[in-house]
Amino acid sequence: MPEIRNPNIVFILSDQHRHCTLPGVDGCEVAAPNLEAMARNGVSLRHCYSNAPVCGPARGMLMTGHWPSETGMCGNDFELPATSHSLGFRMRDAGYHTLYVGKWHLHGGDKEPDSNCRWVPPGVGRHGFDRLLIWNCTNDHWASYYFAENDGTRCE
Repeated sequence: MPEIRNPNIVFILSDQHRHCTLPGVDGCEVAAPNLEAMARNGVSLRHCYSNAPVCGPARGMLMTGHWPSETGMCGNDFELPATSHSLGFRMRDAGYHTLYVGKWHLHGGDKEPDSNCRWVPPGVGRHGFDRLLIWNCTNDHWASYYFAENDGTRCE
């Protein structure tokens, strides 16, 4: 059988997701057959805890492997430095095409509500991800929006 050089890697992270709500866990009534199949056929880390239970610092730690005190990501309104050699850069350097989908929360903003809901143009600010389909901190979940990845057009 030929060796697979770069197997597909999907990293799923959800906010405030308790262990007892994971499909396939005893006592969980959530039916999610595709997630269950992914867990059975891949790697599932079921005992993980965040040392920084706030979105920005937690994502900064996951992306870089460094403490918030080292990255400067000490809250949600801080920006992960573009010089941080993040997971996206490491995966891209290993030959992967990288895509980030979902909540980003890595590029800071003012302390005003939704102030960091802005487009992230191609370049180092995307931290090694070739493509971004991100939802940036809008808290109106029924009328949220994202930005087109190439030109920043706001999409409802």
